[in-house]
Amino acid sequence: MLDTLSQPHQPKKPIPPKITRLTGITDADVAGHPSGHIAEVAPFSDPPSV
Repeated sequence: MLDTLSQPHQPKKPIPPKITRLTGITDADVAGHPSGHIAEVAPFSDPPSV
């Protein structure tokens, strides 16, 4: 692991119920947060995905 990313990002589509059950994260939890772009998240993956 290179680092962690803990700022919520609002996805461009609703969070599927299966993901909400798995993570506990709901659409209401991310409402009002910026909608993330892969370039912002890529540095946190190994190897970077962009």
